[in-house]
Amino acid sequence: MAANEKLPVKEVKQRGITSLTLHYSKVHPKDIEEYLANNVSVTVYPVNKAWLYSIMWCSGVPSVSSDAPQVLRKVSYPIWLMSQNAYKFIWMASDLVSLTTVIGIFCFQKWRMSDAQHCNAEWIVLNAVRCHSNRDVNVMKEKLLFSGDLTMELPSPEEISQQRTEATPFFQADSSPGFHSSVTMS
Repeated sequence: MAANEKLPVKEVKQRGITSLTLHYSKVHPKDIEEYLANNVSVTVYPVNKAWLYSIMWCSGVPSVSSDAPQVLRKVSYPIWLMSQNAYKFIWMASDLVSLTTVIGIFCFQKWRMSDAQHCNAEWIVLNAVRCHSNRDVNVMKEKLLFSGDLTMELPSPEEISQQRTEATPFFQADSSPGFHSSVTMS
C-alpha cells in the first residue's frame, strides 16, 4: 500500500502503508530516519537539481523521482557533504566572527572619537582660531556667550565694537589657548 501525504509513523503502520511518495519540501531527515527504521520506503519528488539530489542522498532517501534524470545521472557522489554538527559549528563561528567585528568597529570608533576631545559646539567655536580670523572668532565667541542666558544684560553695540578694536591675543606666550574678555555683566 502507498501514500502521497506525510503521516505519523504510527498511522503508517496502522494502515499497513509500505511506501510513501512525498514532496521534497515536506521531508525532514528525522522523518526519513523514522520511516526507514519502520520499513517504510520513501520516494521524494520532484528532485531536478544536483544540489537537491545531494541533500536527499545525504539524508538517506532511498529513491527520488525527477523530471531531469540526465542531470542526476552525472552526479556520482554528493556535491556537498557536511554533517549537521559541522554546519552548526561553521554557523556559530561565523556569528562569533561577525559579532567580534561589529564590537571591534564600535570600540575603534569610540577610541577615534576620544582623540577629538570635546566634540561640542562650544569647544569647536572657542578653538576655531586656526580656521578663522580673530575678528570672526571674537564674533562667534560673543554669540555663543550671549545666546546662552537671555536674562543677562547685553552690552551695547558700541561696547562690542570697542572690544573688537581692543582684542587681546587669543594665545598666550606659552601657546595654550585662552579666552580674554573685558565684558562686564551688571
